[in-house]
Amino acid sequence: MPAFRTAPRGRRRNGVFAMTPDELPLVGPATGLAGLWFAEASWVTHAGGVGRQLANMLLETGDLLVDPDRMAPDRFASWSDQRVRETALAHYQGIYDAH
Repeated sequence: MPAFRTAPRGRRRNGVFAMTPDELPLVGPATGLAGLWFAEASWVTHAGGVGRQLANMLLETGDLLVDPDRMAPDRFASWSDQRVRETALAHYQGIYDAH
């Protein structure tokens, strides 16, 4: 990325985990934005299942692996930003503390 050539060096991490408050990925349509779908916060070990779930949702096959509400991108909409941040960060820190 050309913009990074002159950017100041800072703290870097390789392989940072994406983490939601319930440790499940965000999979499904965006609320209020027709045509925008998410498949986020999935680790490599879960990527195949997330891809299959998303494909089955998009194609409306009825062959869903889990209830779509469990991974709905808007499931934390009623939470405050602080609650989301603190809960997800606690899980994130637990992973790095254990490894």
